[in-house]
Amino acid sequence: MKDPLTIDEYDLALIHALQIAPRAPWNAIGAVLGVSAVTTARRWERLVGAGLAWVMGQPGPTLWRHQCLAWVEVECESGALQPVADALVEEAQCSSIEVLAGGRGLYVTVMTEDLRTLAKFVMTRVGQLPGVRGTRTYIATQTFAEGSQWRLDALSRGQQTSMAAHAVAYVDGAESAVSSDVDRMLIRSLGEDGRRSATDLALSAGCSPATARRRTAQLLRSRSVLVRCEVADQLVGWPVTATCWATVRPDGLQAAARVLVTLPELRLCAAVTGPANLVITVRLRAIEDLQQLEVLLARTLPQLTFTDRAVTLAYVKRVGAVMDGNGRRVRSVPVDPWGGSGRLSRNSAAGRASDKGT
Repeated sequence: MKDPLTIDEYDLALIHALQIAPRAPWNAIGAVLGVSAVTTARRWERLVGAGLAWVMGQPGPTLWRHQCLAWVEVECESGALQPVADALVEEAQCSSIEVLAGGRGLYVTVMTEDLRTLAKFVMTRVGQLPGVRGTRTYIATQTFAEGSQWRLDALSRGQQTSMAAHAVAYVDGAESAVSSDVDRMLIRSLGEDGRRSATDLALSAGCSPATARRRTAQLLRSRSVLVRCEVADQLVGWPVTATCWATVRPDGLQAAARVLVTLPELRLCAAVTGPANLVITVRLRAIEDLQQLEVLLARTLPQLTFTDRAVTLAYVKRVGAVMDGNGRRVRSVPVDPWGGSGRLSRNSAAGRASDKGT
């Protein structure tokens, strides 16, 4: 019997396929990988059950343009780091929580409905927690790249092309498709399991399967919701995450971003407020690769100056997925910019595999 805590070449190929088309039906994925739909679904269920990989949804870039995306550094008193992290895990507006090296404490990705709600959240929900000494907030002004675009290199070019045929066709320039509480519930439900069928989504959102199917398709096409496949980093050879802050002349920001988004290591690139006007998050094979990456960028982007950098010691929460000490997903608190309580996550299983896509 296969060890549930290991990933083999077939698993890597399956994960890569789901990175390209997270809601593709199992028969389509099986055809690309050369195995049956039943085998593909069973292998995925094992990965999800062990917390090694998962598909989840989150509010997408189209919403970010109308809402507020920010990163909050939380300085904690000695011994308060874990209690503060445990409290913030249950906050649906906290997308990710990282423990950073270098005395930075907690680094929290926050999504709120607007700037006023962000201010209230930081001052009352974060700042008043016992053990919190202070906060520093960086607000995104433009996002150039995000984590759903990162890929493994496990499929051939032909297989990648075949899977791309099952990916959602985004509508460029589309406005947010979120128009009702049903849409918000669909986004939260996808935050627990991004492969939920229309029937399951309908039950969670209180609508008909036809409505759930139609609204989910619209949310995906407009990028109001982003469904992505995540994997336990240490098992796929990319165990190090680092965040770098940099400055570049305002008139050179767009040009710098066009170079940065081509980096295979890139997880996030965003323009932000604060002393640095650019934040970059990368996934690396080894810590020493960070210095090599800086040398490369010094040559290709001499106008870019790094002001600080920090390595992630641990993820407490990652885009709604609550992580254990070994970097595996144990449950979800779906991301909800509108301030949901996370009730959906506490009443659900740690993960499930649906045998249908959209």
